[in-house]
Amino acid sequence: KMKFIPSPNFAKGRNGKGITGIVLHMTESSSQSAINHFLNPASRVSAHYIVCEDGEIVQMVKDEDTAWHAGRVDRPSWKGLISGINPNLYTIGVETALLTTTSLPSWKQWMSLAKLVKDLSRKYSIPLDSFGIANHHEIFFPKTCPGWFASRFYVLQLQKLL
Repeated sequence: KMKFIPSPNFAKGRNGKGITGIVLHMTESSSQSAINHFLNPASRVSAHYIVCEDGEIVQMVKDEDTAWHAGRVDRPSWKGLISGINPNLYTIGVETALLTTTSLPSWKQWMSLAKLVKDLSRKYSIPLDSFGIANHHEIFFPKTCPGWFASRFYVLQLQKLL
């Protein structure tokens, strides 16, 4: 199930760019704390989706708009990065609500995350590989986000169960 709670932190449209990737993040907080943070205009951050602890998905920015989740680039290793273009313009940001980088998602949360990524990849023809799916730290190296258990590796393994 999904609900929409609009964040004020986004840019209308995508500057003519198409969606070519999904960036996986983790909140390092509860889902409610992340929602509150994304609702605060002073935070100047957002993501398109948050996968909550119970598996519910909260959409905070429409896909056709630019969320502010991966705009800083530092020592990138993501194969889908387009040099010189802000990654926010061509990616969808998906947060998994986990308290720490070593927290384990619930089974419902894992399955919701995998299904969301699969649905988005089909909708936008995003490859389910290291070109289409990025871990946030592959764009901004100083981050540990998304942590091991919310990483591309696990999400792609879960695709086999769907």
